[in-house]
Formats: sequence, C-alpha cells, structure tokens
Amino acid sequence: MSACAGALSAALHIRLPVAIDNMVLFLQNAAAPTALFVLGVTVALRPFERVPWEVPGVIAIKLIVHPLAAIGLMWLIQTGRLAFP
Repeated sequence: MSACAGALSAALHIRLPVAIDNMVLFLQNAAAPTALFVLGVTVALRPFERVPWEVPGVIAIKLIVHPLAAIGLMWLIQTGRLAFP
C-alpha cells in the first residue's frame, strides 16, 4: 500500500508539508544503514551450527559486492561516465 501511495503522490506531484517531508527524508536516509546493521546483528547472534545456507551468500554480498558496487558507482560519477540530469 505504501508503494502505491508513493507512486500515486509522485504521479500527481503532491507536495508534503515541510515538517513531514523532512521526517520522511530522515527515515529514507536511515533505512539502508539500519538494514545492514540489523543483518549483521542477526548473523552474529545465530549459533554457528545452525547457520542456514543463505547466510554465507548474504555475508559475501554485504562485505564484498555492496562495497565494490558503491566504489564503482562513485568512480563512474567522479570520472563523468555516469551523469545525472
């Protein structure tokens, strides 16, 4: 429902009041770091003998793929090969 409401408000160019817009921006900026932190805590608190098969893949993505993707995007933006209008 929230995705539909967001798409509808974007399509209709609805502007939120400044206070609500600032709160939504704050939550938006906190979402990714919070998700990565929760993922790390979840993995750290699991008993080692009961680790599901998905966990090593998720750890590899978190520690290798995500940083490499971020560095690659920063490099593309810095060199001008990826520009935003």
